[in-house]
Parts: sequence; C-alpha cells; structure tokens
Amino acid sequence: MRVVTYYKLWLNTDMPEGRRRNLALNKPATQISQYLGFEAGKANDGIDGISVDTGGCSHTAGYAALVPETHPWWEVDLSQEYYISAVAISHPVYDLPQLAHNFSIEIYTDGETINDAVLCYYHPGLATTNSTELYWCKTTIKGRHVRITINGNRAEMLLLCEVKVIGSEYLTTTSFIKFDNADLESPDMTYSVQGYGQCAMKCYVLPMCHIFSVKSVSDYYLCNIFTNMYPKLVGNSTGRPGIVAFIM
Repeated sequence: MRVVTYYKLWLNTDMPEGRRRNLALNKPATQISQYLGFEAGKANDGIDGISVDTGGCSHTAGYAALVPETHPWWEVDLSQEYYISAVAISHPVYDLPQLAHNFSIEIYTDGETINDAVLCYYHPGLATTNSTELYWCKTTIKGRHVRITINGNRAEMLLLCEVKVIGSEYLTTTSFIKFDNADLESPDMTYSVQGYGQCAMKCYVLPMCHIFSVKSVSDYYLCNIFTNMYPKLVGNSTGRPGIVAFIM
C-alpha cells in the first residue's frame, strides 16, 4: 500500500499548484542591456541549448554598451509571489570571457527594489562551462523577482543559456524537483525496477539519497541513486530523451 500511495504521489507531480517546479518558464524577463539579438527572454524560453551560435541564450552588451557596465544583470518577473528554493542555470559550451562568474542570485517581492533583495546564492569564481548547475538558496525565500548579477570589472558581460527558478505556491518541506529528459553523472547506486514508484521508494528509504533518475530501457526501468546533493547535470540537462531526474 505504501508503494502504491507513493507512486500516486509522483503521478500527481504535474498538478499546477503545490509542487516545486520551474516557475520562470516564459515569464517576463529583462536585462541591463542587450547584445545583438540575444534578448532576455532567450534565457527562460524552455530551450536549453547551450551553444551561443544557435542564438538560444541571453547576452548583455558589455563593452558594446553606450556606458560600460560593471554589474550586468538579468531578471525574471514570476508574475506573483512564490516560495523559491533553488535556481538552475545552463552555462554555454564555450569558455568565453562572459561566462558567469562571481555572480549573485537575489530575490525580492512587490513593493521592494533590488536594494531590498534577499541573497539566495553567491557563486565565487567561474561557473562550469557546458553544464547546467543547480544553486540552492540558503533557505526558502518568498518573492516574485529573481535577479542574477555579475559583480565584476568594467565592461563585463552576462551570458545565460537557460534559467530555471525552482519553487511553489506553498512552503513545503518534502517534495522533489522534476527535470524531464535530464541526466546526471556518476550515480552511487543503480537498480533495475518496474517503474517510477519503485525508484522513488528506494530513494525514500535510503537516508542519504538526495536525487534519483529513472530511464526507460525496453521492458524495465533503470533507477540511479545519488547521495551527492550537488551533482553536475550532464550537457544541457535536457539532452537525454526518456530520462527523468527528481531532486529532493
């Protein structure tokens, strides 16, 4: 009975309210400036391509701006307040000078400005090229506006290939974030199971399980268990059809 109930819970993760999910998809996005056709909305259009050549990323003007920028930023308006727990960012394939570095993720709400924002996460140094990285807020933050800012030098640029803001309408303590068509490196344990529910239960009973991924393989499912809370998503995080990853 426990397995059946838990399995139904996962079938219900597509309900529109209450579960943690990507809140930024196709929401209004802005940035300090724009380079060529790389508008802000490219970073939350649901297309995870991380090749700059395809034009699927946002890009600030940097040295091409009328006034050189020292703190380039990108921001999304979630259209209402949510409880936000993490932000996932897809970084480009190339090790470009504008690869995100020394950046902050800040959250603020209606009636506030960026000066009132709460820091979700600060990343010192360079991000990892050709990857999607998940940045957890130190605590769940209630807010509507999410801004990513580089704290750098004169004429800096900010390039983002996809941004996912993870949260929900309600403050929850037990739920999973679902990434469709995702893949992760180096699982700690691997099992053959008969469905999502069995894999979810294996993760549920293992005290160190933070993430599980499920892949359909002909007549069975491959269940990968991860004990590392901060794994690297492979490639652009949506390049493996048939794989679903759930992150606690």
